[in-house]
Amino acid sequence: MMPFSYCILLCFLLWTSCTLCNPSTTPLSLHTDFFDEELIVRALNKNKLLSHFHFTNEWDAPAAPTPSSSSRFPSSSQQHHYALFPKPIGHIMQQFDLEEMHLTFTQGRWRHESWGEPILPAPVGVELYAWFSSNDKNNNSTSASAVDKKWVGLTHALSGLFCGSVQILSNAQKSSSSRPACSFTSRQQKDQSSSSSSSFFTHHHHLYDDFTSKCNNTMLRHGILPREGACTENMTPWTKLLPCRGEAGLGALLNPLVMYDVYYHSMGTHVTRECIAAAAGDSSRDHGHHARCHRYKYRLEQTLTLVMDIKSSSSSTTPSSSPLHFVSHYGRTKPLIKCPLARHSHVTFLDFPSSSLSIPSSSSSAINDITPSIALPYTTLTAFELPLASSSEHITFTPAHLPERSPSQQPPSLLVHRHLTGYGEERGGISARIINRGN
Repeated sequence: MMPFSYCILLCFLLWTSCTLCNPSTTPLSLHTDFFDEELIVRALNKNKLLSHFHFTNEWDAPAAPTPSSSSRFPSSSQQHHYALFPKPIGHIMQQFDLEEMHLTFTQGRWRHESWGEPILPAPVGVELYAWFSSNDKNNNSTSASAVDKKWVGLTHALSGLFCGSVQILSNAQKSSSSRPACSFTSRQQKDQSSSSSSSFFTHHHHLYDDFTSKCNNTMLRHGILPREGACTENMTPWTKLLPCRGEAGLGALLNPLVMYDVYYHSMGTHVTRECIAAAAGDSSRDHGHHARCHRYKYRLEQTLTLVMDIKSSSSSTTPSSSPLHFVSHYGRTKPLIKCPLARHSHVTFLDFPSSSLSIPSSSSSAINDITPSIALPYTTLTAFELPLASSSEHITFTPAHLPERSPSQQPPSLLVHRHLTGYGEERGGISARIINRGN
């Protein structure tokens, strides 16, 4: 006779096999997510290198039901099951009923005259702005005081997640917090007026266009901490949001000792939520919470922009005429491999002459029809997909063969500089300089 414990084990295995054979019964089948990673490298000149990391994580998930009033915790059917999308970000979006959020940590000054337009403009210090849902889960209009309360909770949650002083933004007397009415346009508002709905950066350069016709951002809160410093303790939790973290893929290049020893460093976290499946008869897709929305699409874009010196194999200040390993500029020695959880792992070199770049054919597959996720001007483009298996061959480039200045990096036609002068309230002041290179 079969022991009772064996019977229990056999029943469990049969139930598991039946569940896996029927995808409609598994909670993970309700979620569709993917992860892409991209690195754009541009040679600003013979001595400066621009690196822009772009990690995209999309997640389609059903709307979370409101927990029952008789239960303190949601049931298993009311909980979300996370795979690639980071659970802390998902909880923050649901807890504070966010539609869109942007958080950046920036240090250093972007030199427009030498480097042209930045990929993603961001002020020095910490900047946070977010749109909250206009309706709560019971389809009641959200009041301004309720949004202020959610803003306080959001700043404290992000402060704990990224080990920063973001919670100071909830104190209007100690920070530059505001309620902009006309200054910002959300991504969903831009999508409604544009046929294309690609990444956040497609719309960022037109963020301030036609703002006079959309002065109804009552759900928007904005805050900035210009003197907040960025350091490795902010980058560590940011890297942990990646599916492969720093073990594989482009995340393996994120060496904190190198990332902050640069001329310019800007780390961003951008999240949006969009209703993609509303109930029958509800075609409303305005910016706000959808009480009858059945399914949401969450999009997390993590960005990191660096401007660093091109490392030389010698102590000489002249560009090296010998090939240098590309990964050595990030303090790494092993060749890059693809993150196994990523759908695509692209590396794109802009404005690198063919004579200066060497990509081993055995360690990567070239891509001829790739378009960078960010609309940037360039004269030459070389892109490839990272391999899954490790290789002993390295990607190399020769600094001496790089141009004196990137041919596609043109200074902006209108440039404004502003800085403080003097000291104190009596002798202090603000000096502004406007340069107009246009007609």
